[in-house]
Amino acid sequence: MKEIRVTLYSHENDAYNELYRVIDGDTKQKYFARYTCNNGTWYFVSDPLGYCELSHPCPENYVFVVCTANGKELFKDSNGEIRNPFPTFEQQAIMEWDAIKENYPTKEGKDTWLQSFITKDMKEKLKDEPCLYNNWTLCWISEIKKESIKEFEHLGTDYCIYKVTMKHMYCDCEWIKYLAGLKKMDEGSGYGKYFGEWYDDSVVGACYGNGEAIWLVADALKLIYPGFGVSRVEVGRFAVYERRMSYRMAAEHHLLKGNFEREFVNLVIENERTHKSFYSNLEEIKKDYPDCLGDNDFR
Repeated sequence: MKEIRVTLYSHENDAYNELYRVIDGDTKQKYFARYTCNNGTWYFVSDPLGYCELSHPCPENYVFVVCTANGKELFKDSNGEIRNPFPTFEQQAIMEWDAIKENYPTKEGKDTWLQSFITKDMKEKLKDEPCLYNNWTLCWISEIKKESIKEFEHLGTDYCIYKVTMKHMYCDCEWIKYLAGLKKMDEGSGYGKYFGEWYDDSVVGACYGNGEAIWLVADALKLIYPGFGVSRVEVGRFAVYERRMSYRMAAEHHLLKGNFEREFVNLVIENERTHKSFYSNLEEIKKDYPDCLGDNDFR
């Protein structure tokens, strides 16, 4: 039996590997990994501080004494007879959240809601900023309040579930995020688990979110032009051509053209029902343009 004292070095990565640093024990290895699937399997690890790739499973006589960051022994685990499956940080955080989430409702669609406040005036104000819609929902945001709503422990380290109030820099919208992170956080500490958000969707801006507006119009076009897209006619010098396109492309590039104001979007849909801008297919075009050449490139 070979006992090796280890402490968690980094949480589970995208390959389901946790990295543990050796505190002491009869080994020349500085790190081991725990593959977290199937109740956890201990592995030798290659390039631990890089890609952290699993090499091969540890022998069954390797017993890992899992310790806190301060070296206090918690329990033993191995790939052999001594088995003590334990949750990852994310699994533990989810269990803690599940115990309280009924008291803290969340909802989807916050980004779409937030984009509804990007008015024409705001677009003009931020015209020199790159990636307006991405930065609007990801970057121009500040944390104005943080409240712990539940404390929990994982491998001897204290964590909290936080109710965090966020505020937008330009439209003054506020909303709530629920996140898990260290109990003692400094400037370099990030949150380790996101649970959801809540916002007041009874208050909306003058616009639809960009994706919301495009799909509203695209869905309307599907009903107006049943099939697999729409067609337009291009009259060239020597021939008349069909230009076939998806519902989304028609909505985004030919009808909306970057204007997502609610009044305009609703008007576009209503006008399309009464004054069609497209054809349903080539056969329909040929009623007006008998010699029209079909678009064979559309997929």
